[in-house]
Amino acid sequence: KNSFLDEINKQYVVTARAKGLTEKRVLYGHVFRNAMLLVIAGFPSALIGLLFTGSVLIEVIFSLDGLGLLGFEAVMKRDYPVMFATLYLFTLFGLVLNLIMSPLNKRRMANFRANKRGYWSLMLFSVMFVICLVAELVANDKPIFVKFDDNWYIPILSDHPETAYGGDFDVQTDFYDPYILGKIKEHGFAIWPPIPFSYETIDFQMREAQPAPPSSRHWLGTDDLGRDVLARLIYGFRISILFGLALTIISSVIGIAAGAVQGYFGGWLDLGFQRVIEIWSGLPQLFILIILASLFAPGFGTLLFILVL
Repeated sequence: KNSFLDEINKQYVVTARAKGLTEKRVLYGHVFRNAMLLVIAGFPSALIGLLFTGSVLIEVIFSLDGLGLLGFEAVMKRDYPVMFATLYLFTLFGLVLNLIMSPLNKRRMANFRANKRGYWSLMLFSVMFVICLVAELVANDKPIFVKFDDNWYIPILSDHPETAYGGDFDVQTDFYDPYILGKIKEHGFAIWPPIPFSYETIDFQMREAQPAPPSSRHWLGTDDLGRDVLARLIYGFRISILFGLALTIISSVIGIAAGAVQGYFGGWLDLGFQRVIEIWSGLPQLFILIILASLFAPGFGTLLFILVL
């Protein structure tokens, strides 16, 4: 709002109106574009704050399987490899945002490319982000494709009873069942993801004490329940990044629209709107989250709506 007010009172706005430009052209073509520079410059810091604090606080309260909850559980259980892995991912994400998203750093991109550590950190984050977007193809307890006789199935997209794979019962298929695996191998083949475990899959076939160290079966080991740590990192990274991005974008859109309306009309609308914002901002967010968590079923959409308020 303050940025909008500063721009609308500048001399170039008066000149544009004197030239006969429409009010819509003046506002959207000149004032709004210049006022957005300050908002865009503050976008990275807002996203980082929402991502870090939101991931740990919100995921613990609502029991969401994100990167924040994984790191919190690792700290409580003194699981140092997982704890440092989550810390590394948060730090990498914050570093990349600070380097590439601020318009003040556009002139420094050449120096950034010369900085090999920063450049390869960006490449590493980009690869990790793409991998987490297709997490079901990378880490899953179901095959990607199954050929059984003359039929092709995609278990990661649709569920089929085990009778489709030569089983005896019309129930959900357990692809870890040796009998089902034998039938598939006898009548066709299955293409598995590189990590044959989902974030909630418990490996009952392990004979080692849990949590287990890294091995060829579990590349980063397992947690105390026998779940694959790498699979949980991939899925948790996706939830944390997408939640932080969605919350920041939606909040920015609503805030920009509200600030523009206040700045343009001013008067009692500006004063009344600002008082409402100040009262709402002064409320203890932690207690509000706890109260709303007891009223609504926890979920990604529900939590996003609560925090946008």
